[in-house]
Amino acid sequence: MIKGPKANREGGFTLVEMLVASVILLLVLSVANALFFEAIVSWRYGESRMDVREGLRLGMDRMTRELRTAQQLTDMQSDRIEFVVLQDDGSEPTVEYYVNISKELIRSTGGGDIVLAAGVDAFELTYLEENRVVGLRLGGSSDGQSVEFNGRVALRAQQL
Repeated sequence: MIKGPKANREGGFTLVEMLVASVILLLVLSVANALFFEAIVSWRYGESRMDVREGLRLGMDRMTRELRTAQQLTDMQSDRIEFVVLQDDGSEPTVEYYVNISKELIRSTGGGDIVLAAGVDAFELTYLEENRVVGLRLGGSSDGQSVEFNGRVALRAQQL
């Protein structure tokens, strides 16, 4: 029979070993938690930037497509445009694009207003009379990151 300190020891952990393991586990979980929350913040940041970019792109695409098919350009200022489009059913509604005070790109018709993009910082229109071309500039920002879309549309419509 063996006598001494090993003889009375059972196969478990001491209190000191449990405390050390708990502290190490707590440190690992704290680091993992910090990384997890940093990933969430980064994901939200990227998502908001992407929402602004996609909204601006879709707004620009819709506006240029409708301008190309416009029947008549009725009014144009540096920050709003109004024109008549021909619908499939033969109707000719007036369509207007502008940015409201909430920095939203709005498409307005007789049937109501539609918000196409949010976070719009710049909406500028220019008209080159000799070429009958409308220059478009649409810009926005989210969380300090800005994006800008520029385009030109050759009008088939009657002049102003």
